[in-house]
Amino acid sequence: MHTPPNTPGDTHSNHIARDPMPDASARLIAEFIALSLSSAHTRHRYATQVGEFAAWLAHPHTDRTGSAALGGAKRADVIRFLAYLASGDRYAAPPTVRDQSVVLSDSARKNYLSALHSFYEHLISLELVDRNPTQGVKRPRVRVKPGLRLTAAELRRFLDAPGSPRDRVQAYLLAYTAARLNEIRCLRWQDVDFESGTLMLSGKGDKYRPVDIHPRLMPELRRWRLCQNARAERDAAVRLARANPDTDFVLLSRAGKQLSASAICKQIKRRATIAGLYVKSPKHGECRSAVSPHVLRRTFATLLLNDGHHLDAVADVLGHVSVDTTRKHYAFSSNARRRATIEGFNF
Repeated sequence: MHTPPNTPGDTHSNHIARDPMPDASARLIAEFIALSLSSAHTRHRYATQVGEFAAWLAHPHTDRTGSAALGGAKRADVIRFLAYLASGDRYAAPPTVRDQSVVLSDSARKNYLSALHSFYEHLISLELVDRNPTQGVKRPRVRVKPGLRLTAAELRRFLDAPGSPRDRVQAYLLAYTAARLNEIRCLRWQDVDFESGTLMLSGKGDKYRPVDIHPRLMPELRRWRLCQNARAERDAAVRLARANPDTDFVLLSRAGKQLSASAICKQIKRRATIAGLYVKSPKHGECRSAVSPHVLRRTFATLLLNDGHHLDAVADVLGHVSVDTTRKHYAFSSNARRRATIEGFNF
C-alpha cells in the first residue's frame, strides 16, 4: 500500500519497488527486445529505458495525459517523461539506478527518446497502435565537446609504462586497433590470423570486420600467446579454457574466464596513472587516470587525421557507418592542421 503523497517524509524513491509496470507492458517490452536485431548491449539499454517509461506511466505520482498502459501513451506523455528525466527526481527509475536525483544529460535523454521511438515502431508493425507518440517530439540538442585524447608522446608513455604481460598486450590491442572495448574483450585466438596479419573483430550488431595487425602489435600478440601457453601448462582452469575455441579468449582472467569490461578499464586506468597521465582523485580516494579504452580509440582517430590520413579511411577502420560519427566524436583537427589547410590555399 502506498504512502499518501501528502504524508510527511514521503519521497518518490520509496515507491520504486512497489510500483512495477503492468504485466501487459512488461510482455510487450520483452517481445520487442526478443525481436530486436540490435546488439546485446543495446537490447539491455532498450529494456531499461522503455521499462522506466512504462513504470513512469503507471506510477501514481505521474500526471499523464493518456492511459497508464504503454499502448495508450500520447505525445504529451513522452514530452513530460523527458522533462521527468531532467528533473532530478526519477521516482520511477529501476532499483539498479543508485541515485534517483541524477539529472540525465541531453545525450542520455536523446537515447531514451530513440529507444521509445523504436519500441513504438515495433507496436505499429504489429498493428497494436496506429501512431507513434514520439513523432513530433523535439529531440534534446546534444552539445558535442571534444573528448580527451592523447598526444603521440603521451601515447608512447602509456604504452611504455610497466605492468603485467596481460596489461601490456591489452594496452597495445586497444591502441593499435582502435577497437571498442567489447570487441577486444570478445577477441578469441581463432580470430587472430598471424599468417595473413589480420584480426576479425565482432562489433556492434554482431557484425564482423577485419583489422590489419599493426607491426608494433604483432610481436606483442606473439609474446602474449607464448605467455598464455605457459600459464595453461601450470593452471588447469586456463588450460581448460584454451582447449575450447569458443572460450579461448585472447584476454583471459587467472581463473580462465573471459576478462570483464570493468577489469580491462581498471587496468588501463592503472597503467595511465603509473605513466602520470591525466590523474585525478575520485571521492573514494583512489588515484586514477581519466584515460579509458575510449580515449585510446579517440586518440587513434585524431592522430591519424592530423597525420594526413583521409577521414573516410579513419572511419572505416573504426567501423563507423557514418563519417559524421567519426568527425563529431573521434577525429579532431589540430590547430597546425587547420593552419596548414589555410596556408595551402595558394590561388
